[in-house]
Amino acid sequence: MAFHSLPNSKYQPVLAGVTIKFLRPATSDTTAETIFPNKDAKLMRESLLSKGRFDFSIHILVRDSIGKIVAEVDGDYVIKDFSNLM
Repeated sequence: MAFHSLPNSKYQPVLAGVTIKFLRPATSDTTAETIFPNKDAKLMRESLLSKGRFDFSIHILVRDSIGKIVAEVDGDYVIKDFSNLM
């Protein structure tokens, strides 16, 4: 995901909010899938280097073992250097 594209290990992602829409019961193992395009990774790196922060939202599909969508997740994230808070 986005976190593998971070320019420096000092930056940490934090979940700022999440909405989960459960569509059907999952009666098997599940997998989650999302897309974080290279252009967004580039914007993230540029924003972190210039502003020290990057806010973004991501949509995640959760599928059961036969590929049916069982949930949709929308997450809002903040990535920045939180080391000054510790």
